[in-house]
Amino acid sequence: MFRTLVFLAAMAAAAPAVAEMEIREFQAAKGNFSASTQTYIAGLYQGISWSNSKLVFDKRQPMYCPPTTFTLNYENVISMLTTHLEHPSAATMRPDTPIGVVLLTALVANFPCQTPPGTRM
Repeated sequence: MFRTLVFLAAMAAAAPAVAEMEIREFQAAKGNFSASTQTYIAGLYQGISWSNSKLVFDKRQPMYCPPTTFTLNYENVISMLTTHLEHPSAATMRPDTPIGVVLLTALVANFPCQTPPGTRM
């Protein structure tokens, strides 16, 4: 029994701790983000963007459709997140909602696709 407890404690200590930034943390920072947080938010956007690009490449319905003449940068992403969280529709989101969910929701809201959902491109 003791060995089992020691093993479980060691496994718990060795498991990587993964924490996603939540709405409450994003809002508490008030735009003063550390370099690691800036990298995290930029990485979230890059991951969502690559996923969206893969959908387009596979001729499937993308999640959002940004204009081809516009490239989002870090400042645009932060501004979009802030504006989206100030919108009344965001009041239904819980404070522990991951900021990645908010970013995806903001991208879909800001850059809707003209092709009806559920149809292939």
